Amino acid sequence: MAQNPPDLRPDLAPAARLPDEARPGQPRIGMVSLGCPKALVDSERILTRLRAEGYGISPDYAGADAVIVNTCGFLDSAKAESLDAIGEALTENGKVSVTGCLGAEPDYIREHHPRILAVTGPHQYEQVLDLLRLMMGLPSDAPLATEPASAPVPQAPATAKATPGLRLAEQSVLLRQAEIRLLKRSRLPSLHGYGLYGSTGFGPIGTEGRYDLYPVSYFGATLQMPLFGGTVISQKVRQKELELERTGVQRDAVADREGLERRRALRDETLALRTLTDAQAQLALAERIRRSTLLQHAEGLATLTDLVLADQAVREGQQLYIDALVQLRKAQLELARLNGTLLNER
Repeated sequence: MAQNPPDLRPDLAPAARLPDEARPGQPRIGMVSLGCPKALVDSERILTRLRAEGYGISPDYAGADAVIVNTCGFLDSAKAESLDAIGEALTENGKVSVTGCLGAEPDYIREHHPRILAVTGPHQYEQVLDLLRLMMGLPSDAPLATEPASAPVPQAPATAKATPGLRLAEQSVLLRQAEIRLLKRSRLPSLHGYGLYGSTGFGPIGTEGRYDLYPVSYFGATLQMPLFGGTVISQKVRQKELELERTGVQRDAVADREGLERRRALRDETLALRTLTDAQAQLALAERIRRSTLLQHAEGLATLTDLVLADQAVREGQQLYIDALVQLRKAQLELARLNGTLLNER
């Protein structure tokens, strides 16, 4: 426990290590981390989630609304140290939640400290947050931040193009409008003009056997008026107008759905960026812990098991970082599809 950074021990950490003060009404949590470097990485992940949910981190027991004790249960001495830390937190604060390796033995913990409020096993970050909500008297699905939401960072609007589904709906509307115009025109009188110019001949004439040719021409006009088709055409026009109205509603529904999906994709992209930032921080922390463990091993202060656990924590951090990159790319591709820019124009 003495090798862990002091900012994870509210009984040892000085207040100056946390310059940012929590706003009034914001929950504050104390954190005690015991055990190996891998448990330290787990504690940092819990702290990251707490800050993301709106909690403040208290450097001491007195300023904490509740205390989380991340325990170790690898050796009997580690179990005894964990039990002592739990007892100290109960004495100084009273609201204690236990997690970590020793949390896999809840009956053993409650046998020694029946006043603890909750017990979770290792790597159960979501359960830790849910239990903290219950300890604060909040519903399990309520956000934990009580300070006013900060204003969003203004971003340049993406140049959105019509998607194939929206373009198809627009073309359907234009087709219905053209059909209505054509039907309305069929009810109008039509005037047609025509003419002919040529020649004709008569013969043979007389004993000479010749033909006489004479020019022939005529011109005329035809006026057509629909007298009995007006009712039928009017019914067809009304039918097409109903189809146009239905097609317009479908087009608006497509536009609304794609707008909703676009907003969801923007939210997913923002969340993926935050997750990637958290993964980068966790990976950097795991690498620092591994370097520190290597130095301690060279000085004889860390065992080979500590080296293996530190290396395993780095590998897990790398996997989390890769998963975050994949999720970010998926969100960006989905947003590009909804904006109609998935395929580059040539």
